[in-house]
Formats: sequence, C-alpha cells, structure tokens
Amino acid sequence: MHQIDIYMTQVIQSFPSFLLPVSQFMDFIGSSNGYILLILVILFYFDYKLAVNITLLISFSFVVNSILKIGIRIPRPFEVESSVRNYLNINRFIGYGMPSGHSQSAMVLWLFANKKIISNILKLLMLILLLIMGISRIYLGIHWTSQVIVGFLIGCIYWLCSIKFQNTQFIYQFQKMNSQFKIVTITIFSLLITLGALSNMMIFNDFISSNIFLLGKDVFTGSAFFAGSGCGAVMLLDKYSIRYNRYRFAGTIRFITGTSLMLIFFIPSKIAINHFSKLDTSPFYSVSLLYALYFTIYIFSFIGFYLVQLFFNRLRLVFLDPKGEALQ
Repeated sequence: MHQIDIYMTQVIQSFPSFLLPVSQFMDFIGSSNGYILLILVILFYFDYKLAVNITLLISFSFVVNSILKIGIRIPRPFEVESSVRNYLNINRFIGYGMPSGHSQSAMVLWLFANKKIISNILKLLMLILLLIMGISRIYLGIHWTSQVIVGFLIGCIYWLCSIKFQNTQFIYQFQKMNSQFKIVTITIFSLLITLGALSNMMIFNDFISSNIFLLGKDVFTGSAFFAGSGCGAVMLLDKYSIRYNRYRFAGTIRFITGTSLMLIFFIPSKIAINHFSKLDTSPFYSVSLLYALYFTIYIFSFIGFYLVQLFFNRLRLVFLDPKGEALQ
C-alpha cells in the first residue's frame, strides 16, 4: 500500500504548476478558518438555523477526525518520504495524517449540501470541488492517497451516524429539557471530549515526546465551537423565533458588523495564545494554553450565535419574536 501511495503522489505532484495556487486555496477553504468564514456568511446573510446545523456538524467532525489522528498516529508524507515535495513549506510537526481532515469534512459538507440542494448542476459542482479537495491534499504533500480515501470514508460513516443519532430517544428527551440543563449538558460533553483527548495523548506518552498544544488544538477548537455555538443557539431558539430582515443591504450590514464584533474579541486572544505557545512546550503550560484556546473559541462562537443576534434585534436587522415561556 505504501508503494501505491508513493506512486500516486509522484503522479499527482507531476501535474501542471497551476494546481499549486488552487491547492493552496483549497487548503484554506478546508481549514478551521475557512469553515468559520463559511459559517459567518451563512449566519449573517442567509439562515440562522442552517448555520447552527452546519456548525454543529462540521465542528464535531473536526473533533472526531482529531481523535482518530491521535489514536491511529500515521505521519504525513513529507515527514517520512524525502521524494515528496512539501509545497506548503511546513518545517514543523502539525499533527498526524490519517485520516485526512480536509477530505472528511468536505465529504460531510457535500453530503449535507446534497440533501438540501435541488439543482443537479450545483450538486455536480459540489462533487467536483470535493474531488479537487482530495487531489489537492495529495498534490501539496500533506496526505497520502490512502489518507484521503479513508477521510472520505470516515466522512460518509460520520454523516450516516449523525442522521441516525438525530432520530434517537436521547435527542427527543434533550429537546424537552430546559435551557439551563441543555447548556450544562453541552458544555460538560465538550469538556469531556477534551479530557479524553488529553488522556489519549498521555497513554501514548505524547506528554513527553510531542508538542501537546499543536497536537491537541484541533480537538479543543472543534469542541469549543460545538459547545459555544450550541449553547448560544439553545439560549436564543428556546426563547425566540428568528426572522432576518431581507432589506437589500441588511445582510451586508449584518455580516460586516457581526464579524467585526466577534473578531474584536477573537483576534487579540488568538494572537496572544499563539505567541505564548512558542515560549514553552512543557505539558502543564501547553494544557493551560489549550484550555485558554477552548474558552476563547467558546466565547467567540457564543457571541456570534447569541449576543450579536440580540444586538441585531435592537437595530432591526433581525426580528426576534418571543415564544413566551421558554420551552421546557
């Protein structure tokens, strides 16, 4: 299998050089920052509930992928094979490679969109973008072909499990809970995920041999985004029905204002955390930074899915219609 991976990488990396900027663009689109941008566009321009669904689906996919990578522990091509060109010029450990996170999340998003989109042309376009995402990961030297294929397969399995989970008795009972209990449940669940990831790293002695912050940041980012957006949505939707002002420029104003309010908090915090992560790689220091990152992302997503919407309601950019007593 390894020889097939090497052969496929050599073939794909021999493609014309115009694929490099395309692959670099796809690298951003499939990153956490790319998905955050996509979610903000949907959240402020189009549909609140759609943004909630995509956020929960993709953020937890990030969590599943990161935990699998920590458990399977297969390195990336440029780390083990000198013949593989490292087009992103990465010269440090960025986490394991199996399965491909970009491929997995792209498959999940494609399956979700395929269910929502009516136009066959758009469905075909989404499929082409999905295939380009997979090829770009191999072209950049970030993943083997096998890692991309497994990423696609895990994405399919994750999607099927998420559909099945939505119809379980647990979800039915969860919807009947009061808001406070829902928020506590979501937060505790996400924190347990982070503790599970740390336990996994401890079992494999990563606390001794690896940079804990780099290894764990995707799990913590995904868990925090899942919890913050979920809690914000619970607080809003249990009290209000939300309608968007469809005035010509309302969506643009929402996007610029909402994104600015969120980034005013997020950017300084993220810069500070990244700066401090380079000063010390000791286990206690790295774990402390991971939880600082967790609460930064948690607050960032909570602001967007709850506080910003209350602010928009005052500006009449959205209309929050009280449901009366919160759902019990």
